[in-house]
Order: sequence, then structure tokens, then C-alpha cells
Amino acid sequence: MSENVFIAWGKNEGLAQAVAKRLQDFGYSPVVGGVQRGKSPSSFFINANVLTQMNGASAAIILAQKIFDSKGQPTNEFRPNLMFEWGYLQHRLRADAIHVFLINIEREELPGDLLNAYTQKVTLRNPANASPAAVTALANQIAAIFQKNIIEIDFDGLEIIKNYDVYRSALWEMSEGNQAFNPREAGYYVLHLLQPAFYRNDLKFIRDFMSFYDQKVSGPLSNLTILVGEILNYYDLTDNLTKLKIDRNIKKTSEYRQLNNIVDSLTSIRGSKDRIFNIFDVLLEDFIGLTNLRLFLLGKNQNHLDDAITAFQAALVECSQFKSAFQANTGFIRHLWEAYIERNLARAYFLKGKKREALQLQKSSNKKRIQIRSRLKTNGVSYLANQIELEIGLSNFDEAMQAGPTAARLTALTEEYLVPFKPRGADRVWERLHAAISSVALQRKYKDLNVQLAKLHKASRS
Repeated sequence: MSENVFIAWGKNEGLAQAVAKRLQDFGYSPVVGGVQRGKSPSSFFINANVLTQMNGASAAIILAQKIFDSKGQPTNEFRPNLMFEWGYLQHRLRADAIHVFLINIEREELPGDLLNAYTQKVTLRNPANASPAAVTALANQIAAIFQKNIIEIDFDGLEIIKNYDVYRSALWEMSEGNQAFNPREAGYYVLHLLQPAFYRNDLKFIRDFMSFYDQKVSGPLSNLTILVGEILNYYDLTDNLTKLKIDRNIKKTSEYRQLNNIVDSLTSIRGSKDRIFNIFDVLLEDFIGLTNLRLFLLGKNQNHLDDAITAFQAALVECSQFKSAFQANTGFIRHLWEAYIERNLARAYFLKGKKREALQLQKSSNKKRIQIRSRLKTNGVSYLANQIELEIGLSNFDEAMQAGPTAARLTALTEEYLVPFKPRGADRVWERLHAAISSVALQRKYKDLNVQLAKLHKASRS
């Protein structure tokens, strides 16, 4: 399914069928609300089939047209079935999922609570006895307007991050059938919840939900299941790699092959047309870059490093270009991902020997992260603000490595980040920073620092 679109009609079934045909051409899955088999088209009977159709819809088109009298004149009445379906859909779907088309009707002729931002007035010539050509022309116009409007619908990323538990619950309710499943809505929730879920060690929930999502969608929406699935695979693999002590040819390990598989899978959906989610390509390019960077660190193949740099550069371009109706997305969400990507690209540049470019990107990334941390604290998202602080610590560790990782520098990092943000349980970013500092401290035999790090690690497990 791309979108299951329920079409509500009243005395204009021909138009509804023509709209459905055009929507199919656009890749949607339209359903024309119908009467029970064996019943007259003029019957007012509401049957279970229509309820099932509406319950399975992720979006709706309302073809609002007045009933005509025996003389072919419009009355002030609408077919009762249409009004019932209209009200039922308003109760069940988000307002932006209901697209109302007023056929030869003024907005003032209907109660305001039946209309929304996606209500559109359209004209049908000779509506009492419209020609097939006129019906087809109007159907094409309605389908085109619906396509344009629905593509522009997105969701406030900062609001989703602020209210993690609320939107997580919404996904759970969708998977349980207690809330209307809208693949576009659910997809945006997942994309904005993905990084917070990583910090919260809640990725299993995302994976479980995507199993449900994958069973429901087809077409371009299937690319989301590929992207999110491979991001989750990347996280799992990198977690495993930090625990493994590989003493054989790394290129022959299953982990190395799996990383290559992730790159191949993500690259296969690069450049796909009809992209539905505005930050899709930002995440796609960033994780192609991250996977190639990890492959380079393991296998020292310069092609992987070059591919990582190309992907991170593309991710920054995508970040600067995506559009949204929400200022929080073009401001906060854009800067959040730019900060991640700039730090990743800085690491790649450093490995490439471009130290000046690396330092410039690190400074830019840290500046944005400081602003992001402040915005998160203002919005009461302290857990994520703390994670961003630790991410800044990782960037500062990179700078310390470039300048020379003296005991004084590493001790300062420990005091600034590891001590105040000591977790009560698993914390991926804290553990990454702790492992990075510990590795260098052990190698260089910084005795006092090693003792302090060991105590911190033990305390984080208690």
C-alpha cells in the first residue's frame, strides 16, 4: 500500500470511479465507498463493508455534491451516506488526511467543522447531466490536487522528539489496530524517533514496529523499511564490533560482509524518485557514509574512505535543500542532522589527511550542538540534551587525538563529560566516549587516569 484512500461520494459514483482510476495511476490504493451487493444504488443502507473500507483507510477524499431534484435542480441536501462517512472519517483520521472537494458549492454553505486546510472548491459543468469528458477532466484535477497536497504534508520533528513517549504510543496503537494506520504519518514518526530511540536503547521497539509497517506498505514507501532496517542493522553491527576481539583477517569476517551488504542495500535506493519523506535522503546518505567509514577503519581500503566522504558531502547538500511546512524542521531538525554529519565528515577528512578542513567542520558541528543542547533544555528534553553534550565530548576527543592525547587532555575530558554524565545503566554514547578514552589511556599507561576510568565504569554498572 502507498496510501489507502477512501473516496466518499453521494449521487456521483461515476466521478468517484474516475478519481480512483487516476489515483491508481499515481500509485495510490483507492477504495470507492459502495453499497452492499444486491442493494439498489439509491439505498440509504450503511453496511459493514463500508465501515471496513473506512477503517482500513489512511487518507480520504470527500466528493461533496448536492442531490438534484426530479427537474435536475440542486437541492440543499446531501446524500445521508456521504454525511455519515464524512463524520466517521473525521472522527477516525487526522484532519490533514481528509481532503474535501466542494463540487459547485461555496464553503459558506457547510458548517465550518466539516472543512479544513485541504478543502478545495471545484467546478463540474452541467453537474445534473455531466458529460464523460467533463467528469474525467474533473477527476484528473481532483487527483492532481490531492497528490500535490498530500506530498506536502509532513510532521513537526521537534514536537515528536519532545513527546517521545506520546508518539511511541501512537505507533504502538497503530500496530495494535487501535489507531488509524497512516504510512506517511507513521514513517515521519519513525524517522524523527530513530535517534532518540538509539539514545534510549529502545531500538527493538522501532524494529518491531517496522516489521508491522513492512507488511502494510508497497511501492515507494517500501524504501523506508529498507532505510530503517539497515540503520538498525548498522547499529547492531557496530555494537557487536566493539565487543569482538578479531585476531584474523577482518575482511573474511561475517561482520565485514554484513557492512558491505548494508552499503549495497542503501545504495540500491539512492536517487529513487517520488521521495515521500523530506529527511529521507539526509539519513540515507549519512548512513551510507557511516558504513563506508566503518569499513575503512576495519579494512583500510581507501575507496571506502572516499565513498564515505562523498556520501557525507551529499548528506549535507540534502540537509540544506529539504523543505518542510514546519519552521522547527528547517531550523532545529536541519541543524541537528548537520551537526551529526559535519562531525562524521570531519572524522573522514582527518583520516584523509585534511586536518584544516576537519577542524573547521568540528568547530561548526560543536557550535550547532551547543545551540541544539540549549534548545532541548529549554523544551524540557534533558535526556537528549545530555546525549548531545556527550556527543560534543566525542568531538573534543577527536580534537585531542589530533593535538596529541596527553594525560592532562584526556583527564580534562573525563572530568568534563564522563564524571557529570555518569549513567545509571546502559548509555551508548557515554560508553563510546569512555571506551575511546580508556583505549588510549591503557595504551599510553596513564596509571591514575586508568584507575579513575575503571571506577567510573564500575559505578555506571552498579
